[in-house]
Amino acid sequence: TGCELLSAAGVQAMALFSSSLRDLRLRDCVRISDEGVLSLCSHSPRLTFLDLSGTAVSEVGLCAVVRECLSLRSLLLRSCAVVQRAPLMNSLENTPQGPPLR
Repeated sequence: TGCELLSAAGVQAMALFSSSLRDLRLRDCVRISDEGVLSLCSHSPRLTFLDLSGTAVSEVGLCAVVRECLSLRSLLLRSCAVVQRAPLMNSLENTPQGPPLR
């Protein structure tokens, strides 16, 4: 997507000024980690689609996404090197409405 240089600070700034954000594709933004995702979640209540494929987001950030982004309907996680699917799925079992994981 050409966002290899996008950092957590960039995502934080985007989130602060885009509270109506609904669709965000951060695929292969390798510098995006939990810090940026946590800020995004706290400032983007209308987010319905999020692609974090190929980012450095861990289970901590992903659990925050599920907990905070209540409007989220689709979450893509392909090639997230630090995400271990089994622990993540176990932590989501107790979530009232987790988004579909792909």
